[in-house]
Amino acid sequence: MIISISIKKKSIIDKVKIMANKTIIINTPDINRPGGVANFYLGLIGKFKSNVRYNYIGGKSKKSFFAVNMAMDYTKFIFLIIGKRPGLVHLNPSLDKKSLIRDAVFIMICRVFFRKYMLSWHGWQKKTENNITQKHIKLFRLFFGKAELMTVLSSDFKNALISWGIKCPIKIETTLYDDNLIADFVLNKKELNNNILFLSRVEEAKGIYVVLKAFNELLKRTDARLTIAGSGSETDKVKDYVLKNNIRGVAFAGYVKGDDKKELLKNSSIFILPSHSEGMPISMLEAMAFGLAVISRPVGGIKDFFQDGKMGYITESLEPKEYADLLFKLLSDKDKMGMISKYNYNYAKERFSASKVACRLDLIYKEILMCK
Repeated sequence: MIISISIKKKSIIDKVKIMANKTIIINTPDINRPGGVANFYLGLIGKFKSNVRYNYIGGKSKKSFFAVNMAMDYTKFIFLIIGKRPGLVHLNPSLDKKSLIRDAVFIMICRVFFRKYMLSWHGWQKKTENNITQKHIKLFRLFFGKAELMTVLSSDFKNALISWGIKCPIKIETTLYDDNLIADFVLNKKELNNNILFLSRVEEAKGIYVVLKAFNELLKRTDARLTIAGSGSETDKVKDYVLKNNIRGVAFAGYVKGDDKKELLKNSSIFILPSHSEGMPISMLEAMAFGLAVISRPVGGIKDFFQDGKMGYITESLEPKEYADLLFKLLSDKDKMGMISKYNYNYAKERFSASKVACRLDLIYKEILMCK
């Protein structure tokens, strides 16, 4: 009996060791290029315990070469599958037409070579969701319904997948911030001030005009400073809007990264993002990691974790006066801001740091690899 138990135990240990050495191929855009998925996997470098290998897909080439590039990506992927015989392929689609077509082919290749695959949904277009719901549920299930597991950024996305008949496990996951970003940051040395930060693409859909109007209203009640960090199609129009409306205290930082981003986050106290729609904005997680209070809307994955009053304030409204009131409410109560700052710092460190996200992904990989 004892011998039998020992043999079974050894068999399980051997299986775990074999699974741990199995290669996991992760399809991602080149991590040296800007973009949400690329930044996500850039932050995870060196954090995995699993034997992962990145497979870069896509490119900056012109549209006329799109088909050629995709053919090259598929060919490279086939040789990688044959050469590495991965235990798992981790695909990272978005819910948009181009991405669905691209990743449907990667899934077909996985099936031909009998490779397990999982899907992590990043971008999520409501228009595409509605189109699938109305016309293409069966087609979606045909290509994407056989995954071992899926991760999403929002409970709304999970509910949509379930409504389409997806039966595999669906986990709600998060984006991340790079641990190195706050390596030399000391929360106790952070000075609470009246500096407000908008860190996102400068687009109307991100609520930039709501922010400017709210800030202009706020200036009637107290002094403050607004920094707009990011680039986008509305940048020039936004600058003109600030000049025409004589809004004082607005600074444009442009696209920021590295030390410049760190300094902005260190020297700001409130992060504002009245976005019309979101997945889970990395800039918000970075802001929380630096102890900023947050004012935003319950869109995408934000509503699944945000604690109103504890992390800042959240509102459905797109009315500038509502945001001016919330900004003034925070700036008028430095003790409250201090409590929010400490809470956000600790919450982000425990939940959103790259090392924590990598740990959760390692567990998912292990779970899939251990299943027959």
